[in-house]
Amino acid sequence: MVRASEGDVLTKLFGSLFGAPQPAPAPVVRPEQPAYPRRYASLPDPRRSAESRLVQRTPRIEARREAAGRKSAASYAVSTASFAAGTRTVCVRLCDGYVFPIGRLRARADLPVHAAACAAACPNAPSELYTLAPGRSEMQEAVGLGGQPYRRLVRANLFRRERVEGCSCQPAGQAGPLMDLGRDRTLRAGDVIASQDGADLVTNLSRGGPVLADYRTAPSGRHLREAIEARVGALRRDAAASAYRRSLQVAETRTRRVRVAEAQVARLRLDIGTDPAPAGFAEVMPRAGTGFAPLRMVAPSPFGH
Repeated sequence: MVRASEGDVLTKLFGSLFGAPQPAPAPVVRPEQPAYPRRYASLPDPRRSAESRLVQRTPRIEARREAAGRKSAASYAVSTASFAAGTRTVCVRLCDGYVFPIGRLRARADLPVHAAACAAACPNAPSELYTLAPGRSEMQEAVGLGGQPYRRLVRANLFRRERVEGCSCQPAGQAGPLMDLGRDRTLRAGDVIASQDGADLVTNLSRGGPVLADYRTAPSGRHLREAIEARVGALRRDAAASAYRRSLQVAETRTRRVRVAEAQVARLRLDIGTDPAPAGFAEVMPRAGTGFAPLRMVAPSPFGH
């Protein structure tokens, strides 16, 4: 009896605190699902199907590859433009690291031309073409076509420390042969080539080689002709030579006139029965009835003015 009363007290206490216990829910009987799909009882509402729906699709691999290709092509174009703008090329002699300049790179397509010029400038030793970025002036900052800096070469600046036996662009005691202009792939229209008489201007390029014309007579602009003349000076030399030839002609004409006058004096003295005039000043005697006054011819001074 004590135990039953204690149990009732505890039950009432928990009921007052947490509420009376709820009865267990009755089980719900669900109908069995058929093994085949049900058919539509009616068509879907067309008003709801016309509404815009947000559709999320997974991007395909082909689209990703195409986008990556466009991005790489754009980056390549940017790198090409920056590579060609003001970039200079230098030639590195690999046996001792000697560096010398080649020229300015106008476009990436000119790299084979600059590489050929590098090999032609140093035919007796292995060489490689390097580039200097715009704004760089030190040869030590050159970078190879593969991206390798010059400073990382094993023989970088070796020529400054020691002399490598047999490492020279030309054989010892011999001058390298000049390249035929027809094989020079670096020539462009407007280039200037030094000649024995002055300078020639490349007016055109043909299969047989460059077409050259003397810059003094070539159909070029005035500014280009003046720029070449400032370096070569062929027009000034031509003007000086022409003035010198004119002075010689004048002097020769004067000497011829004096000699003719001396011959006339000698002939007059023979006509009048006297001895020929000695060398130096001679007096011209007038003939009878001519009415000329006595003349005196003076020979030019040998010291000239």
